[in-house]
Amino acid sequence: MKLLKFALFFSIAAIALFTGNIARATFVLDGTYTFTATDGHNSLDGSWITFSNDTLVNWSFNDIHANDTSPYPPNNLPLTPANSQMDPNYIYGGVFGVDTWAFRIVGTADPSTYYYDYFQLSNNLEGPGAGGALGRLYDGFGDPQGNWVYQVSGTPQGTPDAGSTLPLIGGVLIALGVGRRFLLGRAA
Repeated sequence: MKLLKFALFFSIAAIALFTGNIARATFVLDGTYTFTATDGHNSLDGSWITFSNDTLVNWSFNDIHANDTSPYPPNNLPLTPANSQMDPNYIYGGVFGVDTWAFRIVGTADPSTYYYDYFQLSNNLEGPGAGGALGRLYDGFGDPQGNWVYQVSGTPQGTPDAGSTLPLIGGVLIALGVGRRFLLGRAA
């Protein structure tokens, strides 16, 4: 009976360890995503973002027609980490699930003069739009729908890293051993 209790305790510990590793798996692949519009408004095409551990770490946003469409042209396009930041007041920002995110990047120029110096981006929040697009990129001059296309390979999202495999195998083996012992003990 002591062996059965020990095996059950060890099984529960292994399952808890495995579940903890799954909870830490990332939702967004580490690497770069490039925006391509699907609704014909391609002035934002080529803008890109880079993720690391579900955190937006780098970006470059540009609108090739921004200076042509406004009497108040943006001051610091393309927006990069050197001249912009994630909007700390944007309460809808973050990573929400597998390839699902929303962020607002604002330029560091004077917002009272250059109030178009921002980009708002999302992916997989609203379902397919124009041309089957799942993403958006908005900059004050337009709101094209499009797709964020992954450019760099990495660990598949939602999948634990190799460190999570050992607890899984251990948990399965222990569960099989406990089940076998339990069944053999009942049959005897």
